[in-house]
Amino acid sequence: MTAQDNAHAELIKTALQVVLAEHDTSRLEEFFCADAIVQINERRLVGLEAIASRLAWIREHRPKVSLQLERVFFQGDRGFDHHTTTLSDGDSSSAPIKVFAYIEMRDGKIALYEDVSIALDGQDHLPEATGIKA
Repeated sequence: MTAQDNAHAELIKTALQVVLAEHDTSRLEEFFCADAIVQINERRLVGLEAIASRLAWIREHRPKVSLQLERVFFQGDRGFDHHTTTLSDGDSSSAPIKVFAYIEMRDGKIALYEDVSIALDGQDHLPEATGIKA
């Protein structure tokens, strides 16, 4: 991997931890292009405001988020991320979700983050990741 590939991978790792696990939407501009697209299964978010809104929904409904990174790699401005996210209400309800994502970078920031999220505990937990009722 080149220095750029490594920098992209580190940015993704940090973005996932800061923005998703720590719910810090104040730093979105640090990681995402203004016109970034985040595609989560069928749900398409375009722009920082839409991404922030979705993260606020997650924070409101599942305030505890843990992240286990499995693999992040890049070749040029295109990369791949594989991780498990566990969303929890902090009490008794949790939803582990396996995530596989294709990523495109532009000018050192995320331009496209397109993931396939799979609920590990069955279809009932899919809305945790996407807000989509199956």
